[in-house]
Parts: sequence; C-alpha cells; structure tokens
Amino acid sequence: MTPDFLIIGAAKSGTRWLADGLAQNPACFLADTEVHYFSTYFERESAGWYAAHFAAARPDQLRGERSNSYMTNPLAAARIYAAAPDARLIAILRNPIDRAYSGYCMRLDRAKVTRDIAAHLDPANPLSRGIVENGLYHRQLSGFLALYPREQLHVALYDDIKTRPAEMLGEISAFLGAPHVFEAGALAKRANARKASGIPHVYKRLFKPLVRTERVRRAISDAVSGTAAGRAALRLISGTLTYPPLGDAERRKLAAYYADDVGRLSVLAGRDLQAWLG
Repeated sequence: MTPDFLIIGAAKSGTRWLADGLAQNPACFLADTEVHYFSTYFERESAGWYAAHFAAARPDQLRGERSNSYMTNPLAAARIYAAAPDARLIAILRNPIDRAYSGYCMRLDRAKVTRDIAAHLDPANPLSRGIVENGLYHRQLSGFLALYPREQLHVALYDDIKTRPAEMLGEISAFLGAPHVFEAGALAKRANARKASGIPHVYKRLFKPLVRTERVRRAISDAVSGTAAGRAALRLISGTLTYPPLGDAERRKLAAYYADDVGRLSVLAGRDLQAWLG
C-alpha cells in the first residue's frame, strides 16, 4: 500500500498545520505524522511497516503522510519515486531567513547549538550548514522534479496560512482531486508555533523514546502543559529559555546567501518571492 500524496517539507514551515487541515477532510487519510520512512527509517524498517501506517484508511480515501525530512534528504526523492511514481507531492515553504532562525531556536531549545547566533547562522561557517542549507528550496525540489513531472508537485507558502488559509487548502484539495470539505474552526489553528518551553535536552531525550507515536507525544505534552500543576512542574525542571534575536548583520548575510535560490524558486512557484529577502 503506497500513499497517494506526501507533504515533503519544508521543516518549520507549517507542515503540521497543513496535515492537520487536510485530516479534517473526510476524503483524506493522513498517516500518523512525521513517518520519515523514505529518509530516517528506510534502511531500518520494511515496506510492510510503512504500509501499516495507512491500514486504517477507507478504500475511498486518499492516503497521505507528511515528513518534513524528505526535502532535505538527498536519497528521499528516488526512494519515493520508486515506491510511488504516481503520488502527488506538496511542499509548503517559508521565508528561508525566518525558517533558518526558527531552526536555530529549535536547536537551542534542544541544546544542540550554543547562544552564538552569529556563528550558527553564518553561511560561511561550517557550523551553520545543517541549518542554513535547509532553506535552499529550489535546489531541494529540483531533485524531485528530475523524477516527477511538474504537475505532480504543488508549492504552497507558509505566508498563506495567515492571509488565506481556506483558499490555500482549497487549492491543495483541488490538486489532490479531493472535495473541499473543512471545518471552519480548523483553519484558525496555527501549527508549529515557536514557544520558549525551556524544557532541557535531557528531558526530551528521556521522553521521546518512550512514546514513538507523535500524536500520543503531542497529546501527553498538551495534557501536561494544559494544567497549572503541569506547568509548574515543567518550570521546576526547566526554567525559562530566551532566544537571541536575529540581528541585521545575520539577516543580510542570509539574504545574500538565499538570493539566487529564491530567484529560481520564484519562477518555479509562479510567485514573486523577492520580498523574503527584504
């Protein structure tokens, strides 16, 4: 059993919001999010393991999944094409400068980087490569378009979540060939909103392996943080984390780094994205 569509990225760009929105449509079935089969788990898990994520789908539903690592993994495109050459691909993209900063903050939250933001967001510094290269969207999508025809790729923008969420989901539904049926309340929900949880890396390392299913982890996290006692407990073990601001110098360096890729992406997406660099 293979998917009919995949949300392939980009990370920190609203993929969870999009998956949650499509899951409200009865015509779509979304696997437990962040499967990462064609990237992280391809050599560890079987095709049967992957197919099991869609076992609960009805025969009349379009089966889909989202794994934001697919865009950045150099092997994912060929693996996906070999398994699902007729699948539709969705990429939702965010201003790469803002995405890089969000990615830095996430890594700081997980104690994977230091507070030296200038070093970690400097394209000339090898330390920053794992953060800033994730925003080279045109380069990443070119790997998919070397295999898939352009009509099987839909490019959406994170900006549209705030300004035209209903129209955006309608366009994606049309791309998938699904009716546009959504609950109005679902469109107002923001996903992946960055919060300074301050939960130390050791806490996350202990928690994540215990519950592999993301929706269960999310439910537990929401339950704990949704009560006064839970929030007090988290404060006791974590304290408050603040993020260094993104300075003008860092923003200028990133704008210069992304300029060529954004120009090419504007042509691919059919939208002028130069405002991202301003």
